[in-house]
Amino acid sequence: IVSSMVVAQERETDRACLEPPPLSSRSEVPAERDYAGVRFRTGGVGEVEARAMREVRSSYSLALTFAERFEDKDRFLAGILVEIRRPDGQDVLCAVSDGPFLFVDLPPGAYRVTATTGGGRAMQRAVNLGDAHRDVTFLWLSSGAGR
Repeated sequence: IVSSMVVAQERETDRACLEPPPLSSRSEVPAERDYAGVRFRTGGVGEVEARAMREVRSSYSLALTFAERFEDKDRFLAGILVEIRRPDGQDVLCAVSDGPFLFVDLPPGAYRVTATTGGGRAMQRAVNLGDAHRDVTFLWLSSGAGR
């Protein structure tokens, strides 16, 4: 498996957000990656990969899911910019999701998670992690067709 990473966006802190590897380098379970010592995995496009991601979900302290409600139906989203920071503003993770799931292994503590769609719609959650696994869903409400 090729483990190349592409710089997606430069940040003011000179850290780069990580973009997913090319499709040709993926297997059923997307490769685990690292951002400044933080293990994470992202993916879940298609039934096979979604099932494989769900099987490894409990191996991570935080599981994020991204979806949009459109005409009374929820549909998964990919390409979400995810930024996780400590309350003091320290960067913990900056990555672009390669599917509707992003799983992160973080130590217990308080975090601020910001998820931004490709259209620039941002949503933020305060997340307190203990010793147990935590699931957080970001669900955007569509303002209608034509977006």
